[in-house]
Parts: sequence; structure tokens; C-alpha cells
Amino acid sequence: MIRHSRGALWALLPLFAACLVPLPAAAHAHLLQSSPPADATVTPPPGQLDLYFSEGIEPAFSGVEVKGDDGVRVDTGALDVAPGDGKHGIVKLRPLSPGRYHVAWHATATDTHRTQGNFDFSVGTITAPSALIVTQAWARPTIPTFTVGAAYLLLRNAGPKADKLVGVETPVADRAELHESETKGDTGTMKPLDSVDLPPGGSAAFAPLGKHIMLVGLHGPLALGTHFPMTLHFASGATVTVEVSVTRGAPTQENHDTPDMKGMKM
Repeated sequence: MIRHSRGALWALLPLFAACLVPLPAAAHAHLLQSSPPADATVTPPPGQLDLYFSEGIEPAFSGVEVKGDDGVRVDTGALDVAPGDGKHGIVKLRPLSPGRYHVAWHATATDTHRTQGNFDFSVGTITAPSALIVTQAWARPTIPTFTVGAAYLLLRNAGPKADKLVGVETPVADRAELHESETKGDTGTMKPLDSVDLPPGGSAAFAPLGKHIMLVGLHGPLALGTHFPMTLHFASGATVTVEVSVTRGAPTQENHDTPDMKGMKM
């Protein structure tokens, strides 16, 4: 019979406790979404490729190759990450001609796990100017604790037929909603909009304290000086994708202070 002293048993307890400590879960940087999206045909040609991962990536150990059907690379440099968002990878592109492009990527997560994949996208031929013109697309920066933001823009219908904006989507938020703010006396109200009408030759302004696009469930803070894609859907079936600049005010306006949201009824 082997006998152990009480002191020897106490000495072994830390070893038993260490065996019970759960190991950290392995995190892999899976590609959630891209801009341009996989298998999409886009116009005009994009100036960069945006990759959105499930985990932060190490740019020094990650990379992207973008090639045309002729095998020539069209990416201009290394994969980088957006300021303040280690899950958002960016690679600049050379001027793209109409055609199909092939993307091969590999990503090393911050815990050193590696993933890889590939997809294609196409650049279409612009046969006529779009009747739906979007300008001055911008959004205010947000702080890390905020999960809601707002985007603004100017929208004009230069065509001979009426249309309406019926939906918006962006990879930086769970959903994007059309809203309109109104102030009556000392009370502000905010109501959702199903659509925004665009008569022939008409326009719609999305601006603070008026119509705006509410970004709900932000995947990360909107950092000053960055930009993100946003796609507008119209009743005619047309879609327009724009780059939204994160700034303190519209490109042609004075900077504005953040509006006071006290008393705003949702």
C-alpha cells in the first residue's frame, strides 16, 4: 500500500486545477463579405478590393492576388487593414477594364490560424450614363460603444421615368433603414420610411435632422477618414453602389456638431 502525506496531496492540487482550465477557442479569420461581392458584375470599375473577416488579421502574414483572365495581376500592393478595424482588409487596384477578375486570398488571424479562399467578380461595360445620380455620400464617425450610425447623401433622378429608393444595404452593419427626422417645437420625432419617391428630374436630400439612412448593428466603429461601400436598391430594379466617406460634415458643407438626440422619439 502506498501512502501519501497530506502535504504531498496539497502540493499536487495546482496540477489537477491546471488540467481543468479550459483552453482558449481557436479563432479563424473567415471571409464574411467582400466589395465587390463574389460573382457580382459592377460598374464603374472599383479602385480597391475590401475584404471583411470574422476575426482580426495580421496584414504582414496575409495577402491577396487579383488577376484578370490574361493572368496579369491588377492589385498594386500588400493587403492592409482599415484604421481602427483589424477585420477589414483593403488592397488597392489598378484601373480595371471590363472583364472577369479572379481573387485569391489568404489570411492569418491574430492568433496565428490561417485561412484561404478564392472568388471571382466582373467589371461590366457602361453602355449609357445612369439616370440615378448619387453624390456627397458621407457618415459621421462613431465611438466604439455605439452600434448605430447614420449616412447621408444627395440623390437625383435624371431620367424620364419616376423611380423610388426602396432599400439600402452595407457590409459594415447588420441592416440599413430609411428614416426621417422632424422637429415640432422642442420635440423631435423619427419615423421609418418604406421608400423615397424620385419623380423625373426630381431629387432627394439625406441630411442631418431630415431624411437619413440609419445603420443598425455596426460591426465596428466608423473611423474618421475611412470609407465603406453602400448599395442602394430602387423600385425599377436598378442598384447603385457608392463609397461613403466618414467625415465630420458633407463634402460641400461646413462641419456640423452632432445633433442633440434628447427628446427624439423613435
